[in-house]
Amino acid sequence: MVAGALLAGVCYMCSIFAFPLSLLASDPSTGEVSPLFFVPMLIPFALIGLWALIWVALVGYSLFGAISTLQGRDFRYIVVGRRLESYLAAG
Repeated sequence: MVAGALLAGVCYMCSIFAFPLSLLASDPSTGEVSPLFFVPMLIPFALIGLWALIWVALVGYSLFGAISTLQGRDFRYIVVGRRLESYLAAG
């Protein structure tokens, strides 16, 4: 989560610093900027949105596990559940 937050912050800062470059890329006579110039600036925002969706999914999955456990049902996390169970059984 920390690495994702740092990556999102770096992408956001890159998009902020890229905006003034659009002024340099504009046509001086008309002042128009090619729409393709803005595509690289959308990539950081897409990454931030994807990171936010992953975070929401992880929090939701954790809450589902907590509620299942409180109700007395067994719950195993997808990645570490079996490994932890075999480790505890061996030790």
